[in-house]
Amino acid sequence: MVLLLFASAFLGLGIALVYYLKVSSIPLTQGIENTEEAEKLTKIHGAIARGAMAFLKAEYEYMVYFMAGFGILIALLIDDPHTPDVNEGLYTAISFLLGCVISILSGFIGMRIATIGNARTTTAAKNSIAEAFSVALNSGAVMD
Repeated sequence: MVLLLFASAFLGLGIALVYYLKVSSIPLTQGIENTEEAEKLTKIHGAIARGAMAFLKAEYEYMVYFMAGFGILIALLIDDPHTPDVNEGLYTAISFLLGCVISILSGFIGMRIATIGNARTTTAAKNSIAEAFSVALNSGAVMD
């Protein structure tokens, strides 16, 4: 059973990596011949990416306090008096913190691919709506 869980997790990570590589392999300024327009797009993309990472950093700073506080509460308050040799609260707190870390990693990966896909969807839309839809779908598939 545990092997199946790990296999599913690694399969999901592998699929996310494939979509990430597929989207990030598209040149940022694909189809834009005007260098001024390409520079403007690159500048805007950089600003969006920096803003997204700044948001995540600020959010994660608050999450650390939340995680620590609730981890301590869980460790102290959850315990089964019928099992004096085992502190279930400690194991539950460790599981909670592990889930938080995985959630943080998922949010980071999702935000990275979203900002990468954002500008590339814009440039793909200059060619066709179908191509823009494909890029948007591939970058959004990582989030699901």
